[in-house]
Amino acid sequence: MKRLIFLCFVFNFVFAHSQDELNNALSLVNKDSIYYNAQQLESFQTRFSFADNHKQVTNYLVERMNNYGFEVSIDSFYADSCQVFKDSLFFSGWQYNISCLKRATRNLSYDTCVVIGAHYDCISNREGFLDYMHYAPGADDNGSGVACLIELARVWNEAIRNQNYNLRIEFFDCEEQNLTGSDHRMRSLSNPWKMNIIGMINLDMVGSDSTNTVAINYYDNCDLLTDVVSNSTNKYTDLNIRYTQDYIKRSDSWPFYSWGVPSVFITESDFSPYYHTLQDSAKNLNYPYMSKITKIAIGTLYELLNNFPKVSLTNAISPNINLFTSNNNLIIRTNNIELKHLAIIDILGNIIEEKAIYNQRESISINNLKSGIYIVRITTKDNIYSTKIIK
Repeated sequence: MKRLIFLCFVFNFVFAHSQDELNNALSLVNKDSIYYNAQQLESFQTRFSFADNHKQVTNYLVERMNNYGFEVSIDSFYADSCQVFKDSLFFSGWQYNISCLKRATRNLSYDTCVVIGAHYDCISNREGFLDYMHYAPGADDNGSGVACLIELARVWNEAIRNQNYNLRIEFFDCEEQNLTGSDHRMRSLSNPWKMNIIGMINLDMVGSDSTNTVAINYYDNCDLLTDVVSNSTNKYTDLNIRYTQDYIKRSDSWPFYSWGVPSVFITESDFSPYYHTLQDSAKNLNYPYMSKITKIAIGTLYELLNNFPKVSLTNAISPNINLFTSNNNLIIRTNNIELKHLAIIDILGNIIEEKAIYNQRESISINNLKSGIYIVRITTKDNIYSTKIIK
């Protein structure tokens, strides 16, 4: 009994400490800081991907993120014959995705991470205006998402001291040309897989609001990630939620989802009337609203990076099959199903552990598994079931 009381005390202390850390981070989000970020981005006059100053914009973001303690790398790629949306113009040139890493506070045997991203290029080609090579303020699309992520980086660096997995803030290039930047980024990570991505959160156009509403663009089979974003919205802001799938193919979360990464796309519900025009200026953004979006992102990341479920599973992968853990064993329990085989497989398809099973309750050791993402495959007399686990 004394041991149980002590364990409850330790759990409550750790939970309270974590919640205090998160609450402190949320309190540091500053609308004036976000406004400064948006102004700085607009000061380049254009962030069109093929403009002469494009590398200057890249270097600015690299410097800002370095200042906040992130390890920054540039994933360069050559974009050839990219057509501008709605125009009959084609451009070619070097592009620069920016990857910013804040490492976990524990040793990881594999790069298990959460990715949050926003595209930093822009264009102004509505209302008959075509000189976006020199003038494209792009404050809402998508200086707003970038401004929020820079603020998130500042707050995270100042307030967060605990995270079980790596955080990657990604700034994508050439989004306005058919998601070219994020598509390249996903291809560079996916063949072969270079990291375990728990989930991808995308911020694109998060600066316009008149009804205190955020749009959560959800993807099929990404319910857990969508729920975490929804819970953070309800817990840390007073924003209403509008669920939609209207824009899921129109921003940088789409290539990640297409490669099998759980994804969610956060955007404004009240679509900006200044989208892709010279009036898409920092003076027209709603900074209290952007502060709330930043808090949603921080709350979501903190939950995923610290409280994301490890190999403990309580939900059935079929109505009659349950998995759970005890003493570093993964335990399978069934009801009136004839089992044959249990395997644990890494993301490259290698079988790490396997066992022939004959009873309605069996176990397999996970003590020697390195931290990362695995697939549990259960073969029965009549079917094969699979589910993803994280250690």
